[in-house]
Amino acid sequence: MSLALDSATSPSTHARDPSEQASARLITGEASYQRKLSIPTRQGRQLVSFPHILQPEQPRDTAVDLARFLQTAKELSQQPAGVQISNHDADQSPLRHLLTAAGGVLKFEKTPLRSAHDFSDFMHNLAAGTGWLPHVDKGLMVLRRPHAKNVATANEGPPTQAIGSHNEYGLSSHYPSYIAFFCLASPDTGGQTPIASSLRLYERFESELNAYLQAITKRGIAFAIHHPRGNVEGHVGGNSVFNANSFGPNEQGALQPEVPFAQLPEESKRAIVEENVRALAREGGWDESASLDDESVAVWKRRGYSGHWMPDGSFIVVQRTPGVRIHPIFGVPSYFTNVHTRFIYAGIDKAGQQIKPHWRRNLLDLVREQQAEQSLASPFQLPAYIVGNTTLEDDTPFDQEWIEENLRITAEEQVDVSWNVGDVLLIDNLAVQHGRRPWEGDRRLLASLWDSPFLQRHSRV
Repeated sequence: MSLALDSATSPSTHARDPSEQASARLITGEASYQRKLSIPTRQGRQLVSFPHILQPEQPRDTAVDLARFLQTAKELSQQPAGVQISNHDADQSPLRHLLTAAGGVLKFEKTPLRSAHDFSDFMHNLAAGTGWLPHVDKGLMVLRRPHAKNVATANEGPPTQAIGSHNEYGLSSHYPSYIAFFCLASPDTGGQTPIASSLRLYERFESELNAYLQAITKRGIAFAIHHPRGNVEGHVGGNSVFNANSFGPNEQGALQPEVPFAQLPEESKRAIVEENVRALAREGGWDESASLDDESVAVWKRRGYSGHWMPDGSFIVVQRTPGVRIHPIFGVPSYFTNVHTRFIYAGIDKAGQQIKPHWRRNLLDLVREQQAEQSLASPFQLPAYIVGNTTLEDDTPFDQEWIEENLRITAEEQVDVSWNVGDVLLIDNLAVQHGRRPWEGDRRLLASLWDSPFLQRHSRV
């Protein structure tokens, strides 16, 4: 068989069942939006085309070509003889070698994929040999509607709403290893997905904004997420706090399993949410028994998460996380966070624009004001805060200069990826950030999120 993957990796040599459909031949593609980037790795720097593009050599929209393309995906996921994937062993498939050689992002273009089910089959074939597991959302702020097995809508916020550069759920201790986007319908104008290397961003911040980088590494970042009581349609953060993929119960999660969640008293509902917040904090390394004065433990880890109920029954969850992680495959630090996104959500659209005055004080002061007055529409968007290191809730605003420089540097690193029907963008979430440009027309993207046991185990701080 031939995968024609150029020098990025060697084609698979495993024996194929004669009953299997022959695979499609993939070749390297080019696009005007690509950039040549120098990416840091533990072995030194590597020059990549960002993103690396693959496409069938002779694309046609036939059932035969779909079967061949799906077979190619399965072959891309296969491990060398004797390699068994686990949380101790790294993926050594051709797909992982391609991702590593490309700096963490691949674009499949001119594919025969045309439906959510086609996309689902493609992703499950990629997962077949790589050891990936479907990601299960927890603490999710955005609405996602299922379309096929492990395939759902991407963020359903309005087309006028830009989404800033971020790692998928980099504001939480629970995040996917990989995220793939699929184009079901392309926009008339705009709608690009800007991507940026988290590995390069770390380098830029280290040399140009070091005080910021040190603060988010040593103290951490506090993300205040406002979850409405019920779903808010057409909103970038409209997922109800009681949904199972937010902080509500799963099927076995009620305190009284014999009583449906909707029939529980308010106190019991809130107790389930509060325990799920604590569970997510524990997943990130928080220990209830740890001393807040133990300086050998990172401040964000000592502080954990906190929750605040509002008069309208909505809930503000403060999630405290580190801003930097080590990528276990590239072997270098990754700027892994949603700080830039939170600035955009909170109304900071360009460098130099002032933060709204009511955000220029400590986080707890703002929460108390909202509990007393409920003066902002629900759900409202808040910027990120620096984790305080003096009192339990003393999380403070970012320096205005840090905000402006963060937006400038990130914008300089972004590459705008455009969309055509059938395109798939596969992202190593620990290595590459993504966002969204506003658009006009019928832009429809689906998303599929996956966990790698190895990456999950070795990327925790």
